[in-house]
Amino acid sequence: MPAKPTPKQMRYLKTLAERTGQSFTTPSTLDQASAEIKRLLAVKPTPTADRTRELRDVQAAMVNERGDAARYEETDVEGYGSTARWSHTAPAPTGNPTIGERKELARYTIGADQRVVYGQRVHGVVRLTDCPTPGQRGRSFLIERGLKSKDELDAIVADYVTVSERGERPAALVSI
Repeated sequence: MPAKPTPKQMRYLKTLAERTGQSFTTPSTLDQASAEIKRLLAVKPTPTADRTRELRDVQAAMVNERGDAARYEETDVEGYGSTARWSHTAPAPTGNPTIGERKELARYTIGADQRVVYGQRVHGVVRLTDCPTPGQRGRSFLIERGLKSKDELDAIVADYVTVSERGERPAALVSI
């Protein structure tokens, strides 16, 4: 079995990707990591002023514009204080629970550890979870539940993996 990329290679890849404004697919072997490093070294770095301006624009958009995943409307919540709840959640089903097959949607690497994002339908509601790879120990996190569309699911998974890799820990633990 080929050797996994080293943590040093992964940190260097992230640094190069940020410096050049490029993205990369997480390598699964040392050779793939080396090839990706060579590719990113050949790319002209994005000027610091452009990177800073882009970061400020993204931060401002997250604060001021609609579409932010953490944003909600007043009509989304019913009740106050300890009785507050999401207004769009379905009532708890009765009878036997219906639990669908758990499907792997993405993998990402943090240091030497690999994690998996799973999707699973429970009582008709799609749930996304972040778990250690099978056989590894670690915490699991509920990322999201009650997704309405495949586009929404794809966007959340992509954003979650990107934030997790940039923050070098599961996005559920990353402060934005």
